[in-house]
Amino acid sequence: MNNIFNSTAEISMRILIILSSIDEGFDIDTLTTIDFMSTYSKDFKINNYNLHGNNNYNFSGFASRRLQIKKAINALLNANYIKAYDSTNGIEYKINEDQKKVCNNLKSTYSLKYKKIVKLVLAKIKSKSREQIINELNLFITNSVIKERGETL
Repeated sequence: MNNIFNSTAEISMRILIILSSIDEGFDIDTLTTIDFMSTYSKDFKINNYNLHGNNNYNFSGFASRRLQIKKAINALLNANYIKAYDSTNGIEYKINEDQKKVCNNLKSTYSLKYKKIVKLVLAKIKSKSREQIINELNLFITNSVIKERGETL
């Protein structure tokens, strides 16, 4: 049986939702960070629940999440749902207007919750540079893993 959770189709939809929430584009690392923070928003003190539930392996999955997002981005590019362009951050991605309209009309419980959380995440990171966002995430993940293991720095 195929698992729909964190499938290419689900991650593609989440990327489209993120990109439909902004006017500019994002690079793969920023998209991965926003998606990760959105699915585990309670752990980042952004929301009062984690969209994907609580577990002991939330932060160990970040590296694999980036690979999944890369695969989803390729599928979205091949379908012409997003476009890639060069920026000062490297390659960034932006949603096509038709897909933005589709995302704005999504009404499933999951998509509405995800949209709301993405807006909270974007508000939290809006004044930060790409490097600050990624560095803070790395520090947060490192500290969380250390705390889980009962270690000290």
